[in-house]
Amino acid sequence: MDYYVDIGGETKGPYTVAQLRSMWSAGKITSKTLFCQEGFKEWIPLIAIQGELEPPASVPEMVRQPRSATEQRSSWGCGKAFAVGCLGVILLIALLAIVGAISGGSGGRSNNSAPGLETRGVLREGVEIRTGPGADYPLDRDGNGDTGNLVPGETLYVLEERDGWIHFRSTPEDVGWSGWVRKNQTVPR
Repeated sequence: MDYYVDIGGETKGPYTVAQLRSMWSAGKITSKTLFCQEGFKEWIPLIAIQGELEPPASVPEMVRQPRSATEQRSSWGCGKAFAVGCLGVILLIALLAIVGAISGGSGGRSNNSAPGLETRGVLREGVEIRTGPGADYPLDRDGNGDTGNLVPGETLYVLEERDGWIHFRSTPEDVGWSGWVRKNQTVPR
């Protein structure tokens, strides 16, 4: 996928994500820089794909120092304490599972939320919401006959993905409205 960027009022590109990432790292583009994905008309700020541009956090390499015989013997006591602590945690988890099963699994509360849903952002205006996964499905209309509107940057909670389409809902909870949009009209969050 190639992108164009607006730098100082001039359209530059096309660039790959890797090239944009390099420009991002060098400070040549920012979250306020406008971009347009090849094949689209809308220009939106790079903040919409900022997660793809920032390099992953580096993990420092750990250096292991050899231990003396005295340190080796004293660490065995830590191993026993660790094992006892792990056993305690396992017993606590088992106890909580039993209590949850007895109370109907929800602790007496309604649990409509779906933690762990993938989230995606709307890439541009005019994204068509369909009633199913394909252009042959009708546009999703509200009770007044109007089609739903998605705002660029709006968060969608992905329920499933099929043939390049995502089934989404508007909130992480099992409430609100849902529909289908083309996956390529959204970006990962």
